[in-house]
Amino acid sequence: MGDPDARPLLFLHGGGGSLADFEAIFPALDEFHCVFVDTRGHGRSTLGRATMSYPRLADDIEAVIDHLDLDRPVVFGHSDGGTVALELASRAHTELAGIITLGANAWRPSDRVFETFLGRITPTLWRHRFPGSVEDYEAMNPDGNFDRFFTQLSGMWRNVADGNYPGERIRQIRCPALILGGEHDHLVTVDETIEIYRAIPNAHLGVIPYASHMIHAEEPDHISPFICDFMLFLDDREAPQGAALIPQTR
Repeated sequence: MGDPDARPLLFLHGGGGSLADFEAIFPALDEFHCVFVDTRGHGRSTLGRATMSYPRLADDIEAVIDHLDLDRPVVFGHSDGGTVALELASRAHTELAGIITLGANAWRPSDRVFETFLGRITPTLWRHRFPGSVEDYEAMNPDGNFDRFFTQLSGMWRNVADGNYPGERIRQIRCPALILGGEHDHLVTVDETIEIYRAIPNAHLGVIPYASHMIHAEEPDHISPFICDFMLFLDDREAPQGAALIPQTR
């Protein structure tokens, strides 16, 4: 959607969601060339046979960028999508103009999150807590096997083996990055968000007061200005030196 001649902006949703999670911010994005993806197993995308992992999802997105011939896109990733954006930028196989993450993990989730959520979550519990999302999945996904999908997804979350989460590799990121987090995100603390910001050389930080993990869907007006400002920042950064000072005459 948006302007096909503008800078590409690729959106990656969180775990258990779909590209529809970004519908609330669509109206603010007309000036960009926006691409929205259902990641592996989510939405209308099939799960495939490979074990789900963050590097595997990054492989998929590199293939999407190549297939669509996106020139130096900016990648916006929420939650799992943010972790994938960090993985993409850290490996630098595909040239990115920048990344924006919201509620992302770079390292394994905290013990608190494992004890209260990740260690307990099952397909049955997810069905109980988020029945609407399961109904949507079963209605739109070509596989339609929610239990198989969610077993893969939760296995990725709980996989703390070296190489799954990007971890220290984010220190290799050289493209500009905007690291966003909500003050009241129950999955990613402000301290964890700041840790990612401090690890990336060209990073900028935004902590959004009162915000939850799903602020982009619940209060899109708080998120879209960050996206637009970052895109403007990239344009200014890449403009020829002194270009802004040259008056336009007829």
